[in-house]
Formats: sequence, structure tokens, C-alpha cells
Amino acid sequence: MPTTQFDSTLERRESGLLGMWAFIATELMFFGPLFFGYVHARVSQHDAFASGSHHMHVRSC
Repeated sequence: MPTTQFDSTLERRESGLLGMWAFIATELMFFGPLFFGYVHARVSQHDAFASGSHHMHVRSC
């Protein structure tokens, strides 16, 4: 019988949960400041975003 790294199915489940939460935490640490910076800039510099949107307007032919 081959040996496995887990002694029981409970250990396998707990390590899977730990891995999932570690992945979610790292994604929040990576994307959280990105989205927060965008929202902060959008709220604090509303006029700049409004005037910039006029330059990005694409007219259909």
C-alpha cells in the first residue's frame, strides 16, 4: 500500500481548507490595494475622471 502525506481524510480536508483560505488572502492582499486606489482616486478626483471620460468617448460611425 503506497504511503500518503495525510494520515486521514480529515487532515486532507483541513489542508485543502487552509490552502483555499491562503489563496483568498493572497488575492485580497494583491487586488485589494488596486481596487481601493481606483475607488479612492475616483471619489477624491471626480472632476478629473469626468473630464477624462470625454476624451475617451468613441463615436460610432
